Amino acid sequence: MAHVTAVGSCRTYRACCPTQCARTSTRTGGTSTRCVRTVASVTHGARDGDGQLHNIPRVLPDAVRAHLNAHWRHEHPCVRTVASVTHGARDGGGQLHDIPRVLPDAVRALLNAHWRHVHPVFAWIADTGAVEDEEMLRTFNCGLGMVLIVAPENQADVMNSLRGFGAMVVGSLQARRAGGERVLVDNFASALDFTRRVPLLPNKRVAVLVSGNGSNLQALVEAAREPALCTCADIALVISNRADAYALKRAAAAGIPSLVFNHKEYSSREEFDRAISEALEKHKIDIVCLAGFLRILSAEFVDKWRGRLVNIHPSLLPRHPGLHAQRQCLAAGDTESGCTVHFVDHGVDTGPIITQERVPVLKDDTEESLSERIHQAEHRAYPRALRLLATGRVRLAADGQLIWHS
Repeated sequence: MAHVTAVGSCRTYRACCPTQCARTSTRTGGTSTRCVRTVASVTHGARDGDGQLHNIPRVLPDAVRAHLNAHWRHEHPCVRTVASVTHGARDGGGQLHDIPRVLPDAVRALLNAHWRHVHPVFAWIADTGAVEDEEMLRTFNCGLGMVLIVAPENQADVMNSLRGFGAMVVGSLQARRAGGERVLVDNFASALDFTRRVPLLPNKRVAVLVSGNGSNLQALVEAAREPALCTCADIALVISNRADAYALKRAAAAGIPSLVFNHKEYSSREEFDRAISEALEKHKIDIVCLAGFLRILSAEFVDKWRGRLVNIHPSLLPRHPGLHAQRQCLAAGDTESGCTVHFVDHGVDTGPIITQERVPVLKDDTEESLSERIHQAEHRAYPRALRLLATGRVRLAADGQLIWHS
């Protein structure tokens, strides 16, 4: 996402959206019925045309509001101000008209609909009611539960604290010419068209290869089992090269089959990789996610699973590939770091990049504190990348280039 400096403050801001979606196993036509009831109560219950930025907060969980008030009331007044506007106004206008109330005249908000999860229920509403795109944006939440304006130095704190409520970056602020639009929503039509197809997509069977704790495995499992995220993926198998990996306990707790292949029992790297590949094929795996798998894969394995094999690395590639990325980052004096999800190729962390998540590097950071901040970013980035791959939004072409589909 491009960083744009807000006029008049010489600071860059990002818009973040925490959404709280009901978890339910009951589905009708691919759409969570409980989610439909929630949307209906918000959109039908208002009597003053408030739109999404005023109606949605009326049914937000008290935990979200309490968390905002307790955690940021004094630390982040910018967040507090936006929250009070979205909760307090009563004369309506939706995101196209309400967001400008807390922005300087020389600033506009640029939102990208592809950066949020537009639930299929909104495509159903648009089609059934013949609702135009602009009316959808003025009336329904379309994936937004609350909008916070967050300075970049606070973004990691906000995102980490609200990850459990589905926080995601959805846009940015830009300079605005006199008379120009105050809020622009890019790609809404294509995002709506894409979400129409999501309920019709088969779930991809995913295997996660691990060697250690498995926190990224946990994030993938939780995202795949959250109906509102429409990840279109099932974590169907966990494979480890270490029998004592805690990730195996996570798999057992989630009811996911797991296998252990001790690499020391194989005569070569290729033989070890073939055994894993045979297991993946036996379980009809579509996508392989490397999540702290401490093995260098053979060229034979990489070629076999090309375009279906992804990895996550704790740096903003191409900076700091290989081992000890956090140490490299601190030694280089970088002011920001993060993580990268990429397709695996024959190089070391050189495959095409699917998505990245940025975090600040603080002046008193140690390798451990920076690693923990990056871990939190990984738990956001990896599920997002899996959704892009499983839903067909991104794929790897024969020439090694990424192909994006709207």
